[in-house]
Amino acid sequence: MAHFESNTLLRPKKFNFATHVVDYWAKKDPPLQAMYWVSQDGKQESKLTYRYFSKQSHRVATMLKDLGVKSGDICIMILPRIPEW
Repeated sequence: MAHFESNTLLRPKKFNFATHVVDYWAKKDPPLQAMYWVSQDGKQESKLTYRYFSKQSHRVATMLKDLGVKSGDICIMILPRIPEW
């Protein structure tokens, strides 16, 4: 990762991509672009920031919590093929 500053690579006991990468960059550099997406026909494009993904991730987490999903629960989400997913 770009913000890793040690010469020794240690595997963390726990790692969460959403918090350790997306939220990290969303806080450090909110307008930093995380994804540049172009549709297959080349007619649509989206530039999405880490802040955008962080906000969306927190929205989904809140929704799942409101539905009664708890830490450790197993669930599946079937979503359309769009850049956000």
